[in-house]
Amino acid sequence: MTIADVAELTGLSWDTIKEIDKSYLKDKYQSVSLSTGKLEVMNRKIGMLQRQSCGYRDDEYLKLRILNLHHATYALTG
Repeated sequence: MTIADVAELTGLSWDTIKEIDKSYLKDKYQSVSLSTGKLEVMNRKIGMLQRQSCGYRDDEYLKLRILNLHHATYALTG
């Protein structure tokens, strides 16, 4: 059921339904703080692995290396 269907069913205007929906979502999810830190770390690791993988024979090996990244540990140097 779309918002337009709800507006037609209830007899309210389209803008009223959108404002009700917007305020409901704002109240429900405003206090939730999500961090994408772990996702960004995995993206960085995948990018690093892809840069290093120029000489891999096939894409299947690269796929296996990406799936195995969460088991890998890297020492920080520098």
